[in-house]
Amino acid sequence: MDQWIKADPENVAVIHCVAGKGRTGTVCSAYLLYTNFLSTPEAAMEYFLDKRGEGVTSPSQKRYIEYFYYVLKNRSIPYPKPLRLTKMLILEQNPYYKKLMLDSKLELDIYEMVQAKKNEVIKKLIFSTNQRDKELDGGDVVSYICSNVVLQGDVLMICKNIVNNQNIFRFAFHTAFIPLGMLRLQKKELDEAYKDKTLSNEFTIDLMFKEVEQSVNTSTSEWMQRLKEAASMGQISEEDQKSFLYSNEPVVDQSKQPILVQFDISSLPIRIRFVVNPNNISS
Repeated sequence: MDQWIKADPENVAVIHCVAGKGRTGTVCSAYLLYTNFLSTPEAAMEYFLDKRGEGVTSPSQKRYIEYFYYVLKNRSIPYPKPLRLTKMLILEQNPYYKKLMLDSKLELDIYEMVQAKKNEVIKKLIFSTNQRDKELDGGDVVSYICSNVVLQGDVLMICKNIVNNQNIFRFAFHTAFIPLGMLRLQKKELDEAYKDKTLSNEFTIDLMFKEVEQSVNTSTSEWMQRLKEAASMGQISEEDQKSFLYSNEPVVDQSKQPILVQFDISSLPIRIRFVVNPNNISS
């Protein structure tokens, strides 16, 4: 889009979605940051709101604009580390929603967003709650046990009322930007819930994470495979795909000395560097 706009003063880019405010505003706000027209996500979203009349309101869309800003500011793309989700806590004081939780009338689905084709992303269901997944503390908290649920990359969580099939909340995040331990999301940070007046202002979601142990060989090979897949779908140019550079630092003993690998992406201000331990390389 940027190349097209800069190619000719007469060129125009038309950004659209269903309502022309959420996804459109997300892309336009990101572009305003990318071109350095504005310097903060808040300023970019405010500028779009002023020009469009309606702006970005979804907490998840705002979250991803923040992600994009982080990448631009730090001139690097974080590794999409896998996280093991062990438990999800829902805190709510409204008696109606407490009863729904107690009576197992809520369904929680967790999806990973998978790139199917160059311009197509699909949802892959990796977890859904059932009766045995639930624990009660006798108060306002319901715990969902999510044993052996490993998340990586873009994740979407949806909680719905199975009585009327209406969503209570949903939210999306990327594991590269999530700290280990606990992620707490308040009502104002949850899609759909943020504007639901029937939910109490104390409505809160806690996600409990543990680190997924990986060998250097496993984690780096998966990451490099993702880069190659991105290149095959046109997300990274062939020139970038070929720009694997190995350091010229002398390696005295390859059985003990780590190897520094560097990957430059020429079309972006990005350099990926990682260390490979030969002891973990099988071939």
